[in-house]
Amino acid sequence: MSSILSILIASLISGIGVKIFDYYQHRALEKNKAQEVTVNTDKIAIDILAKAMETLNEQVVEPLREENKQSANNQKNILNELKKLRKAIERIPGCAHAATCPVSMELQNSNAAADTGAGTNNH
Repeated sequence: MSSILSILIASLISGIGVKIFDYYQHRALEKNKAQEVTVNTDKIAIDILAKAMETLNEQVVEPLREENKQSANNQKNILNELKKLRKAIERIPGCAHAATCPVSMELQNSNAAADTGAGTNNH
């Protein structure tokens, strides 16, 4: 009977040991799965952010960049036209027709109107 009791006690102890071992092994597996889920979640978040950045770049940044280039080109064209106008205006005094030049008269009339208007609007 003592040998049966010894066998039963040994079986009980080994069964408990196996259960404890299984518990720790299962806990380690669950911890690894949780880490994998965290890593996968981080990858998904990174992918979403990358797509959002790409969309932002395509729909906002590139059109603004193109608009900025067009504005810069327009500004250069306006500055070139102003340079031409300035050169033409600077040549008026040396022109033989300066006294009857319609452009010169228009500029003088515009300057006189601006001077008169500026003085009367001071309230």
